Amino acid sequence: MACFCAAGSDFGSVPGSVPIVFESPIEEKQKLNEYDCKKDVRFDDSFDYVSGDDSDSDGEEKEVLHYEDEEVEYGDDGYHEITRKESHIYNARAKATDGFSVPYFPKAFALCMITPVRGLSKDKETLERISNHSKRALQSYNKAKESDYEFVRVIKANTEILTGILYYITFEAKDGKSGEPQIFQAKVLRGITDVEVLSCIPKRAIV
Repeated sequence: MACFCAAGSDFGSVPGSVPIVFESPIEEKQKLNEYDCKKDVRFDDSFDYVSGDDSDSDGEEKEVLHYEDEEVEYGDDGYHEITRKESHIYNARAKATDGFSVPYFPKAFALCMITPVRGLSKDKETLERISNHSKRALQSYNKAKESDYEFVRVIKANTEILTGILYYITFEAKDGKSGEPQIFQAKVLRGITDVEVLSCIPKRAIV
């Protein structure tokens, strides 16, 4: 089962940020298109990976998903190329949120796959790095919009390996004058020698 990234996709605005797709018969594509991932997956877009808990009330990790596929070869440790069903669920969510909220498949792998950063509350070094990226992005936004927002905290972050690490960061800020809170989403590319803010905008509603 060949996995590839579709060049020319309308997903996102960053070169290389594209959903995972599969070559498959027309009948299978139609079947996947009819599949409603919302009925099968608990997508919690407001889940706080930093100050919250990585588990729900039943002790099960949120958005930790796994779907077996008899066509996929699984290693002894369970690691495998992403299955068609996993890919469909991933694509639907990644496209709907522009990569800022994606399901977590801990043992699935694919080229250009966006994955959540887990355990930020325990990883102070990573949290500090992502906080600095958020501040840099907010500084760019303030300069462009002549606003006065102040960084408050990181809510959650995803990463994608490109020519460096592309961070999809959701963070909270507040208006410097009114104190009113605002959620922002930023894409920040951390290269070998520099860090570049690709975008920073107030979080949009998911339809």
